Amino acid sequence: MIWFLVFVVIFLLVFLLLLSPLELSIDTRIPLIVMRWGRVGKAMFTWKNEEWMISLDFLFFHRKWSLEKIIYGTKKTSKRSEKKQKTKRKSRDWRRLFQVLRSFQVSKWQLVIDSDDYVQNAYLYPLNFMPYVRNHVRINFLDENYLVATIKNTPWRMISAWIKN
Repeated sequence: MIWFLVFVVIFLLVFLLLLSPLELSIDTRIPLIVMRWGRVGKAMFTWKNEEWMISLDFLFFHRKWSLEKIIYGTKKTSKRSEKKQKTKRKSRDWRRLFQVLRSFQVSKWQLVIDSDDYVQNAYLYPLNFMPYVRNHVRINFLDENYLVATIKNTPWRMISAWIKN
């Protein structure tokens, strides 16, 4: 009986993790990229003190790193044998990746552009009034450039999109 109860609790936890939302928020006005997974965890990329910092909060684990130290830190050399893969498999993997990308939903998107060329801005200015673009793309002459985007998905939708193809 107790094994059945443990199995049910583990099954419910996995089920809740598969249904918990994933959210990617990008805001370039304040250099910040945040990846959230429901109440499970959060990863943040921020620009502080002239360097990119990574902050990871996952359940009870909290840690901050400098991105520069991760990239340019100690590098280990590993010897790998290169194997040739069939092109058929690669094309199937690209299709699967494309299907997974299609499962994402863009809930918020705003792009503000100034190309520092008045003539180029004048050519792009009609984008401000096009029906499907006017709320999301803004061309200006005020030297403002930024992107604000929020993209959402759930692990269950990504897994089902991967399996379907």
